[in-house]
Amino acid sequence: MRSRLQPGLLTLGAWCALLGAACSFPSVVVEEGPGTPPLCNDDTECGTPASLCEKAVCDPETGCGTETITVGGDCRDGDGFCLEDGTCGECTNGSQCNGETCSGGLCVPMNCASGTKNEDETDIDCGGSCAPCMNGDDCLADTDCTSGACDDSVMPAQCAPCGSQNPCPGAQFCNALGACQAELENGEICESDAQCVSEHCSQEETISVCCDQACDGLCESCLKAKHQLDGENGFCHPTADGLETGDECVDGVIRGLLRKKVCDGMGACRTQF
Repeated sequence: MRSRLQPGLLTLGAWCALLGAACSFPSVVVEEGPGTPPLCNDDTECGTPASLCEKAVCDPETGCGTETITVGGDCRDGDGFCLEDGTCGECTNGSQCNGETCSGGLCVPMNCASGTKNEDETDIDCGGSCAPCMNGDDCLADTDCTSGACDDSVMPAQCAPCGSQNPCPGAQFCNALGACQAELENGEICESDAQCVSEHCSQEETISVCCDQACDGLCESCLKAKHQLDGENGFCHPTADGLETGDECVDGVIRGLLRKKVCDGMGACRTQF
């Protein structure tokens, strides 16, 4: 039996072709939903830099970053002064040392600036009760060295950069400057799991922080700006409902229209209509 055309099943384009008419159609605008929220809102959302001579800063458009405190300025915790190498020391000049002298950022006895090796120094004016020595200077213990590593494979033992040959003692890690540094607490900016007390460095979009757990599930974050809860960075929670998550949630096509997907606040993705 011959079938009949059912108008309801023909597209507009098919009707135009059937009638031989020229047709034009309005373009379809896909609503993407609300604009992308800021990457951060204020400095307090940006974690704690590893160095006491850096402070966290927030740019709502580019995200979190750090700013170096000027030499001689107060360390971030208010205990000490920032040195030229970006570390925090007790002093930058002798007037801050109550009768002692300032050497290598530390207040030390006057004999530590005598220009000769004396008292319990391991090298000239350093080691022992004086300021730690630089790489290449003689040492007896790790504490004699600014790097935190005394290489006893040579004679006499010498201060050297930390690393696989000169590992740091427990609860410390070797930083990019080749110096031993205390492991980082939750919320502090990190580069690898080995730098964190928790052994979990959460790799976020704009910043990575030490986290209380792996926090690598779908729509999870260790940044309070993303889960929008009171408290501190460094604790894993589901990403807040409606937030952008980079490529974590994959956009999809529904009924021919591109639909953006966002986190649903419960550790999964949802379509944003």
